[in-house]
Amino acid sequence: MGIAYILEMRVEKGWLKLVRRFEEILRERIGDRIVRIIARSSPDDLIYGSNVAVVVEKADADLTKEVSRAALDAMEDTGMEGLSPITISEGDPIEISFMGRYEKRIAGKDDWIKLVRRFEEILRERIGDRFIRLVARPSPDDLVYESNVAVVVSKADLNTMREVSRAALDAMEDTGIEGLSPITISEGDSMEHEFG
Repeated sequence: MGIAYILEMRVEKGWLKLVRRFEEILRERIGDRIVRIIARSSPDDLIYGSNVAVVVEKADADLTKEVSRAALDAMEDTGMEGLSPITISEGDPIEISFMGRYEKRIAGKDDWIKLVRRFEEILRERIGDRFIRLVARPSPDDLVYESNVAVVVSKADLNTMREVSRAALDAMEDTGIEGLSPITISEGDSMEHEFG
């Protein structure tokens, strides 16, 4: 199976070199399971803290580890930093975020509150008693670890993280407001205090 390789053309050569090396390593190691690779325009152009989406037939913990190892090896091989991949299954709505560019920003505080409230409602509906609390930054541009909302759950496993990402996309679609960038953490994680 060939890999459809999507990369914006307005990119710096160093970033392109790093992404190409990453793709070569992935092709060698898990090529038959990759559907496509979607790279953002620069290492700083992040969606959910990631700048490259590796779309596979079915994402699991082993594939996610392989992708992370490949990213580390690509950075070591090229002597460059900044690769932050996310591994998703084909058909995952997160892919749409990587394909499009969120040009519009949030208008004001009222919109941000509306978006965060809708996000919390969707989380309560979908992950129920796994959801502990949501800690939002004062504004969408006020980031900690490239995120503006911490979603605290009983256990931050791969499935729960995916549900949180989907809920964020749906909240933005429902409200017509962009800017949510959540991080999912387990209850008791010290990172929570940095969001509060």
